[in-house]
Amino acid sequence: MCQKAMGHQPTSNATDEAARLLRDFRDQAHVLPLAGGSIQVLSTPTEFFEALQAGIASAQRDMTIASLYVGTEGTYEQRFVAALAEALADPRRPGLRINILLDALRSTRPTRDPAGKMTSTAEMLRAALMHEPSQASRVHAALFHTPALRGLLKRMLPPRVSEVVGVCHLKAYAFDDTVLISGANLSDSYFTMRQDRYYLIRDAPELAAHLRQLVRVVHTRSMCSC
Repeated sequence: MCQKAMGHQPTSNATDEAARLLRDFRDQAHVLPLAGGSIQVLSTPTEFFEALQAGIASAQRDMTIASLYVGTEGTYEQRFVAALAEALADPRRPGLRINILLDALRSTRPTRDPAGKMTSTAEMLRAALMHEPSQASRVHAALFHTPALRGLLKRMLPPRVSEVVGVCHLKAYAFDDTVLISGANLSDSYFTMRQDRYYLIRDAPELAAHLRQLVRVVHTRSMCSC
């Protein structure tokens, strides 16, 4: 019996240690309760893309999208931007607002559109989402520029190289009370073949509100807003 009791001891100690760590985390950080059943782990880039499209199609009040950039020339990138434009123009969702936060250096870097013409993420989104004044008023797009790049250094470094100084890598995708957490960017490679982590969390109003507020705070610190 003594051996049996000793055999259970490590499990008990591990449980106690886990509980202690959780208490320490709770005391030091903001706690957002979530139901385990509301969390779904996605497995593939395709599922990530489909979850984004579903969130865009279903959002009634708010979309918050924070990423490094949005790709400009791929098929899936075009479908993503088209879905945003369609949601914004949907007469059944007149109160829908879209908040977008991207990195200024990466999103103004010259790239090409599907026709091979020069463009950038910022130009593409402006053309797709802000050409109608009635719709543009419901879109808040901000580009965060690192304060570490300025003056002579900014003038000397070419666009791609300047990103080495620092970029905004915040990722947050929230659609009303549904949140998608991932390290993936919004480009064809991440939609089709580049594996990342994906957590789809439904019925999470507190988490969604927290992410929206975080993005709003960074908006206020952005050096370029359009």
